[in-house]
Amino acid sequence: MKRALAILAVCSLFGFVGFGQLSGTWEGEILLIGTGAPSLTSTTLTLNYMFNGWTLTSISGFDSTGFVSQEFEASGAFGPLTVSGDMVFDPGVPAYVSTDLDASLEFGGVTFDLGISHGMPGSDLYNDYCQTGSAAMLYTIGLEVSPVAVEVNFLDCCEGIEFYDATLTLSDLSICCGIAYDLEVYFTKEMGFEYALITIDPLVSLCCGISFGVEIEYGVDYKSVTPIFTWEGITGCVTLWGDLQESESEGVIDGLELYAFKIYCELAECNYVEFVTAFDPGWYDSNVEDVFEFEDGEFEYLELGFCGPGCCGGEWSSTFAVYFQESGSLFGITRFTGEVTVPIMTNFSFTVSFTSTPELSVGWTFTF
Repeated sequence: MKRALAILAVCSLFGFVGFGQLSGTWEGEILLIGTGAPSLTSTTLTLNYMFNGWTLTSISGFDSTGFVSQEFEASGAFGPLTVSGDMVFDPGVPAYVSTDLDASLEFGGVTFDLGISHGMPGSDLYNDYCQTGSAAMLYTIGLEVSPVAVEVNFLDCCEGIEFYDATLTLSDLSICCGIAYDLEVYFTKEMGFEYALITIDPLVSLCCGISFGVEIEYGVDYKSVTPIFTWEGITGCVTLWGDLQESESEGVIDGLELYAFKIYCELAECNYVEFVTAFDPGWYDSNVEDVFEFEDGEFEYLELGFCGPGCCGGEWSSTFAVYFQESGSLFGITRFTGEVTVPIMTNFSFTVSFTSTPELSVGWTFTF
């Protein structure tokens, strides 16, 4: 009841200041068939209020346990400054988590940036920079005029503001023959000068999309030269992901490691067949796909996609997929999945998704 009243209060506030300038999205998913009783998988309410070039955003997340996330965002212009920021809370504790504020100004080809971040114990900022003290605060000052960029960080772990580090970067400097390099010089409070890094990539294109570059790093008491071999892969109806494998001896290529390949055939407008084989399913899930993810033992899937005109000028869409493993099941098939999305109104769509495990979920997206 308290959660409902809180949402109602926020909606009333936005309505009071001008409902005509309020927009947002409400989306969610309910698991009807699966392990246990039907439950709310997740639901997210996003509210945007726009006034005088500013946008204020509230993003509230809920699941079967209740109110789980809350974030506020703001973006706009303050005179010549472009400003953006966000503030994160953990409703479960409840507790404040972190704040980020960024402002930038561009004048005469020079870009000035100012960033202020604050984090409590447990936040990424605190874990990365402090580990002691009751909170962490990071101040970042940036200056950029092509090809030079300078970034200076000041840190406060509740013991006073102090210089943390500084980075000087020069980008795309020409040597000769169309070859360019980048230079990065890094300083810290504890060590002073730490390194100067020169990167030339690519230095030369070898063949078949393979290029060669080099990194030269100068430290106080060392110098290192690291060859860089890159392969841009193959894209199109057939997409091939992979990388070059270098031996322990610098400058020697052992071979080419293939991560995955995809064959995509468009049958008609938004009707297609997609076939994916992943030699490294973990790499594929982490770097390529965030919808049709592999489960343990799976390495391949076949996906069919269809769509057509729907209600109110919208478009219905559907995807169906079958997953495979190497052995242990009929034809190697592990499971079937499907999802169908149908517009009910111009601003409301209904989604049904299922798997052969079995699971059945219904979802919705409502925009206003």
